[in-house]
Amino acid sequence: MHRKQLLLLLLPIAAGLLGATLYKWVDEKGVTHYSETPPATQKAQEIRIQPSPVPAAEGGRPTQTPPSPSAEGGKAAPAKTWEEKALEAQRRREAAEQQEEKERALAQEVAQERRKRCLAAQQRLQALQADSPAYRIKQRGERVFVDDAKLAAEIAKTNREIQSYCDPKPD
Repeated sequence: MHRKQLLLLLLPIAAGLLGATLYKWVDEKGVTHYSETPPATQKAQEIRIQPSPVPAAEGGRPTQTPPSPSAEGGKAAPAKTWEEKALEAQRRREAAEQQEEKERALAQEVAQERRKRCLAAQQRLQALQADSPAYRIKQRGERVFVDDAKLAAEIAKTNREIQSYCDPKPD
């Protein structure tokens, strides 16, 4: 006899684990009601209740996966977990750091090229202002001396290069 009573007590619990149907309706006064049986005089909306996931033997994680957004009619993606948010933030930080590193490397290359051009222009100016006669060497190795007018123009051009490459550029 005790077995029958125990079975009767466990039957509603087992039905709850298998999934149940609830009915939702609003009465004449606007009060919303929920019950396991539909009302006789009212039209009720049927609500299916899925059983809660049973924890796994290890780790305490549920064995069932939550329904996908496409199964729910294309609703928005579920909220991200804190771990996913942290990983995403870490990736953004790393990408920003890589971008900054690239910009620093480019700025260093530009600064180094400016220093080279500055030094070359300063050396050229010293050579042009020396007491020895200025000349150019043609493709065949011939020397062509530069007259005073061309020398003054070359010195002015070299001074402009020095101003351009040697003076720090405002950022």
